[in-house]
Amino acid sequence: MEEYDELVPDPNSVGIVDMSARGWKNPDPSVWGMGINVIKLDLSYNKIEGLSDKIANLRLLNELNLENNALADLPPAIGELRCLRVLNLNFNKLTALPEEIGQCTMIEQLLCTNNVLVKFPESVINCIALTVLNLRCNRLTSVPLELGGVDTLKSLDLSGNEGLHDQIPDYLLDDSAMCMFILQKRFEFREELSRLQQSNLILERKAREAEEVNLRIKDEYEEEMERYKDAFDKFPHDFRNCQRGCRRVCPFCTVCLCNIS
Repeated sequence: MEEYDELVPDPNSVGIVDMSARGWKNPDPSVWGMGINVIKLDLSYNKIEGLSDKIANLRLLNELNLENNALADLPPAIGELRCLRVLNLNFNKLTALPEEIGQCTMIEQLLCTNNVLVKFPESVINCIALTVLNLRCNRLTSVPLELGGVDTLKSLDLSGNEGLHDQIPDYLLDDSAMCMFILQKRFEFREELSRLQQSNLILERKAREAEEVNLRIKDEYEEEMERYKDAFDKFPHDFRNCQRGCRRVCPFCTVCLCNIS
């Protein structure tokens, strides 16, 4: 326990633990031992640089406030918080969020403004209860197009991310409805393009197979014609030059009977 903290409070009657504005660089280890007794944990306005994997012990945690700290990353164990509904990461130093964040399927509000995010995990589309996603003032150059298809999402703020201009015009980044509409249409276009490319590959494969069949038939035909020519050359001259084309052969002299009838 840090020397300036005399007491780490126990969860109150409704499971709230408030440890904000204590100047901590690391949360006191006793926090992770509170386990299922913690429903809401407030660690905002500290100097926290990292979280322990033991955060997974807080399995019934509904709300986690980490606003205004010095976090550069989150542990993968954050994905174990399956009851988490509100995650506030505003004003930190995060460059990315772990893919495991998508395991928090009950999360409703994900707030991550004023960080230095350069990428955003596609797994967030698994958060089927997500209604608010705030990514304002980061360094994102792209966001998952699938976000446009998250039916529950009502508020999406991407303003202050100048690198997103290839996906969404700058003047629309603070317009939730337009952002989601554009992402949805781009996603649909990508899926349709992928479907057409797949169909094209199938057609190309079938064309190659047909070409192989044609070549095989041609080779078989040429071989058959060679055998026919060799066999034809062995017949007597009169038989080969029959004017009537009847090819009636004398059983004794093998000449065409047309020539002697």
